[in-house]
This record gives sequence, structure tokens and C-alpha cells, in this order.
Amino acid sequence: PAAPAAPAAPAAPAAPLPTTMDELPGYVIGAVLGALSAVALYAAFGGDNHNLKRAALTAAKQQQQVCPEPEPKASSATAAAPQVLSREVPLVLGESAIVVIDMQNYCCHPKGGGWATKAPTAHYLNQLPQVLGNIRALLDAAREAGVECIFTCIESLTADGRDRSLDYKVSGFNIPKGSWGARVVDEIAPRADEIVLPKCSSSVFVSTNLAYKLRNLGVKQVVLVGGLTDQCVDSAVRDACDLGFLVTCVTDACITHSAARHASALANNRGYARQRSTLELLPELLGARARRGAPV
Repeated sequence: PAAPAAPAAPAAPAAPLPTTMDELPGYVIGAVLGALSAVALYAAFGGDNHNLKRAALTAAKQQQQVCPEPEPKASSATAAAPQVLSREVPLVLGESAIVVIDMQNYCCHPKGGGWATKAPTAHYLNQLPQVLGNIRALLDAAREAGVECIFTCIESLTADGRDRSLDYKVSGFNIPKGSWGARVVDEIAPRADEIVLPKCSSSVFVSTNLAYKLRNLGVKQVVLVGGLTDQCVDSAVRDACDLGFLVTCVTDACITHSAARHASALANNRGYARQRSTLELLPELLGARARRGAPV
């Protein structure tokens, strides 16, 4: 009897069609190799289906290593959206600190040297109790929320003030090291383990290592309060911004000698800081206290 006809050579598996011009060379090479591999295997194994399948699998694996299929490119729809930068960022409590600027006996107490040298304006006297009350409310909430509270005071590092900035020397005042005038007023006195930095320049960032300390504490957002709005506070707002911190200036927890000066300073530094009133900012601090079940 006639010998049975040998099985036909298996067709090479169809390669996926290219979708871009970049994929065309790989597609052509893969198709050619696939066809040649099938013919060669059939001739070598004489139609033995078992050995043929095993060899084909080996050849296919080798082919994938030589000509791997291109990875699909990410579509524009799935690409990550660019990060939007803004100053209007609510406080992240573990990365925030409140800095109280120059609310000290020298300029905030009736017996302070600043009042003896130059009598405060009626506006200043009228605003001081409210500003101190607002700062106290912010400090209380910040402490409960675990936010760092830091104080700065104008204070020379020497008794005669020879280390003062030229501007302070020209201005003609000196608050000696360790003096009563250099202490924070009792209404908002720092607690035992809170940082108090003496300074002898308008901006606390110029004559202290505050920026270094803030970074050591993991602080990225700074809340600024105190006085004067148009001098030391304004300088601190701009410097903190330039040093890479997100700044919140609490408008009714700052003070200066007239409503016009206060408003002008806030208008000028609005481009450097987020501005909030005490009532607007307190919920960002009180929210953490409420989540822990403490009374609000």
C-alpha cells in the first residue's frame, strides 16, 4: 500500500500587524524568521508532530528575545497631569509652624521703652488688645494640634547693642540682652519648650537661623503674626517666600500704627503669601482637635 502522505508544514503564526511606522521593521523581520523557522523545522523532523511542536516552542521563545514586541506607548489621556503650584494651600499640620514677631514688652506694654520714646498712636492702642487676643487663640489651637510655636524678639546679643544692624543703630534704640523689654508680653508668653529667637534686624530671617531651624523641624508652611505689619512682618513674609516656604499672613493678628499703613503692607505682600483672618485660619487648626475628640 502507498505510504501515507506526510503532514503539511505548519503555517507560521501570524504576527500582530504594525500600528506605527516605528513597528514596521520589527514586524517584517519577525514574519520572515517565523516562516523560515517553520520550513526548517518541518524538514528537520520529517513531519514528527511531537518533536515539531517542542522545537517550534523553543524557536518562538528565541524569536521573542531577538525581536520583542514593542511596548505600547502611554496615551495622552493616561499621562500624569502636570502639578499645579499655588500659595492657596491649607495648612498641613505636621509641616507647619506659627512665628510670632516682636510682640514684646518694649513695644507692647505701657511701661516699655518704645512707649516712653514715642507714644503709640490711638489706632495702635485700640488694635493691640484684639491682636493679642487673636494671637493667643491661634497659639492655643496650634499647641493643641501639635503645630510648632516660635517667637522672635528684638534683642541685642550685647548689653550696649554693638551687634545691632546699622539700621537699628541709626534708628537709635537698643534692647539689651536679657532685659525685660526683650521678653514676650505675658498675654501670649511662650511655654517652657518653645523656641524664642533674639534678632537685631527687621527680618528675622536675616539675623537668626530661623530658616535652618524650620527645615530641621520639617516645616514647609509658615504662619506669620505680630508687628509691625509694614516693617518686620512684611520683611519676614517676603524672605520666607524667597527661601521656599509657603506663607500665611494672618491679617487681624498683625499690628502697626495706622489703618492705612496696615492695609498698604497687606496689599503689597499679597503676592508673596496666602492671607487669612483669625476666624478663617482657626478651622484648619481646630479641625485636627475635633478629629481627636477634644472639646472645640
